[in-house]
Amino acid sequence: FGPFALQVNVDDDGNYTGVTLYNTKVNDKMVDFVAGLDDHTEYVMVQNTDITDEQVARFAKLKFLKRLEISGAPISGACLVILKDFDKLEKLNLSSNPYMSLNHLPELPALTELNLLSSKGIT
Repeated sequence: FGPFALQVNVDDDGNYTGVTLYNTKVNDKMVDFVAGLDDHTEYVMVQNTDITDEQVARFAKLKFLKRLEISGAPISGACLVILKDFDKLEKLNLSSNPYMSLNHLPELPALTELNLLSSKGIT
């Protein structure tokens, strides 16, 4: 991994509206930060990291998200079961994940965009 960043977008009231984590090794402190976001947060983007299915599963309480991206990660897709209650999720980006399975992807009523570009071995 090269240079890394954790970018946080904040609204005028100081609420986190979005978080992007990219090009880094993911640790429990980072996962806890993301998992602890409140309902003002509209998106979480995790790009080119080593996040695992177990770590993504800890995002289960982020049911208010409108956009979620987990790209360029070694996840298998087993973690997608957490999305079953994500009724507001409109955009899901699972691109560039080499071991992706959609067997655990639940029906998402608000979903308008699903990106699987460059994900290999999709089952």
